[in-house]
Amino acid sequence: MSLKDTSCVYYAEEDIVSKTSGFHIHTYCWIPNTMLDYLQENNASSAQPKASVFLIHGLHSNTFCEYLEPDPSQNGARRLYSNSIPQLLNEHGFVVFAHDHQGHGKSQGKCKGYFDSMETLVSDTLQLIEWITKEKYPVLKEKPIFLMGCSMGSLVSILLGLKYGSYLRGAVLISPAVSQANNQFGVIGRILKPLSGWVSAWYPTLPVLRLPKNEKFPQLQKSWDNDELNYHGKLRARVGEQFVKTYDELSEKATNFTIPFIMYYGSEDTLVDPKGMQSFFDKAASRDKKVVPLEGRWHILHHEPGKELVREQFLQWIEERC
Repeated sequence: MSLKDTSCVYYAEEDIVSKTSGFHIHTYCWIPNTMLDYLQENNASSAQPKASVFLIHGLHSNTFCEYLEPDPSQNGARRLYSNSIPQLLNEHGFVVFAHDHQGHGKSQGKCKGYFDSMETLVSDTLQLIEWITKEKYPVLKEKPIFLMGCSMGSLVSILLGLKYGSYLRGAVLISPAVSQANNQFGVIGRILKPLSGWVSAWYPTLPVLRLPKNEKFPQLQKSWDNDELNYHGKLRARVGEQFVKTYDELSEKATNFTIPFIMYYGSEDTLVDPKGMQSFFDKAASRDKKVVPLEGRWHILHHEPGKELVREQFLQWIEERC
């Protein structure tokens, strides 16, 4: 990441060891300098954060690609803090943390783009939250915790909310991966779906299907393609099987989801079914919930044209719940 634009922010990268897999999980933090004394020394006279926000990235992506801004010197790969979501949150009094999932970004894994189970991702995310709020900066345990995720990152947020909702004040869910898009993988996908359990068991890391590209916004696809930290291969068998399994389970568990959340989805999403996202929203038992369907939009709504309105809205939503 470019550090030239983070002079007012304490930025750090650090590894933790996953309790479930033993892999090194790469973590990130963005903390306004004015809040460091409070976090490190519990100095009550220093500026205090309103809350902690944990950013969770999507499948085959990484934290930088999901939440920073394009850097022309990196062929448009997202490496800039300026005008990014972490900067927006920092400027409004929040401390920001994130990590790369195992097999993604700078984290270790069995191979790129692979994880054994969705539960390991949930466990790693919870481990990061507990490490930050109980060990590294224990004063933060008194502050609200929010999650923000895109696609699979939103799915991890939902699964974490189902199991550990008492930790969380709320979640921002962008294009949550709760239902497979219609005909996402064509004939081959329809043939392989009933066999996913068998293929996953015998050939878990086998690359089987290629995810749809962002044809609606080619420049955003180019930025993704130029990011060397992303996984650019086909969906691996075990990972695909985990999505199929989790989608089926989530259709029954949605009524148990009770934490506050705001959800965004695009009408032209080809990675997640818009009707499936609306169905999850309708089933969720949360008393405090809001859905924002965006006509003519695709999947990475926090980067697509009109992103400013999305960012302003979820910022206000978080601030109102601190």
